[in-house]
Amino acid sequence: MKYTKAPISEVIFGVVYTKQKLSSDDIFFLNGHFKNQFPLLEILSPLVIENLNGFQLLPNLDPLLSGPLLLRRRSSDNKWLLQIQSNTIYLNWIRNDSESVGNYIGYSAVYKQFVCILDSIKEILNINMYEDINMLDLSYGDRIDWQRYIPELSKVNDLINISTPPIFSKEGYNNLFAKYTYEDSELNGFGLVNINTATSIQGSQVIKIETVLRGNLKGFTFTTWFEEAHKKQSFIFENLFTDNLKKEWL
Repeated sequence: MKYTKAPISEVIFGVVYTKQKLSSDDIFFLNGHFKNQFPLLEILSPLVIENLNGFQLLPNLDPLLSGPLLLRRRSSDNKWLLQIQSNTIYLNWIRNDSESVGNYIGYSAVYKQFVCILDSIKEILNINMYEDINMLDLSYGDRIDWQRYIPELSKVNDLINISTPPIFSKEGYNNLFAKYTYEDSELNGFGLVNINTATSIQGSQVIKIETVLRGNLKGFTFTTWFEEAHKKQSFIFENLFTDNLKKEWL
């Protein structure tokens, strides 16, 4: 990657199916299959996958598709998170705030791991995980320790190509939130840009940027959709952050 010090904190690959691809019995079997690779277990309510319909983000709340639960298994170092429910498989690569930047393993390595998991499920359950696909998802997350670069959030346009409202007090802003949606015909879907502030475990103040791309396979193979989405994510990264900030990450 060109920016070896870019503050990439998360890369997420996902596939959402048009139907219940996995039964509850399948999921419990997979729980045992992946327990050595991902030893830390969580059982949660199903993920709610949003879809853009015109100007509205609409959540998919159909339990007949999602099933009764979300299986989450983490690697022992917390760098990987596998999420499985009846109609969805997600894999997250994660850099915790306590870990310095510069350890991003790259798109290809995360994609390879994602495909390896799908192939493993296909082999052991005899289910074709590359059919009945409704939507693919490639998301990136960045976390910027903004106080290293600017004295207050009203100067956030020195870091990101956005602007805040006028300042209404001498103290200025101490939190930031923005959510943008857009149609993306090139990927047969849509994109999201989420920007908000948070406090790290270490107590530092960070800006969280999440860029989400979702679309379907019309005109694509499984691999080529993700390749195009990766190109778009690179384009978003180049244009979202200011040139001065990107120079800091070389």
